[in-house]
Amino acid sequence: MNIFRAIVFGIALWTLLFAEQTIAIFGFELIKPNTLYYIIHIILLILFTFFTALSYFWSKDMNSGFTHGIILGLVFIIVIILFDIFLTIPLMINNLNYLYRIDRIISYFLIIILSSLIGLIRN
Repeated sequence: MNIFRAIVFGIALWTLLFAEQTIAIFGFELIKPNTLYYIIHIILLILFTFFTALSYFWSKDMNSGFTHGIILGLVFIIVIILFDIFLTIPLMINNLNYLYRIDRIISYFLIIILSSLIGLIRN
């Protein structure tokens, strides 16, 4: 497991999700999350996680497998939470309850599940 590579791809995933949320809030004026926001967010989360995890495991010399996928998913979640705490919440949200919203918790589980499945498939 290359932890530096995992952190870099975690930053890429956070950047994609941050851009998606910024566009949803400011571009489409979905300030209060509704059903359309959740549908778009979950679909894009699945796509972004799929591509970042697949990109991480793409190298031939990269160890893969179910446990490596779980570890990758946990690294992704840690990076996302840290960037949310230090950037998203102070700049946009101003409320720590953002981390405990149900869509965020579902997102964390989806990231672990998808990363572990990609690690298993690439094995």
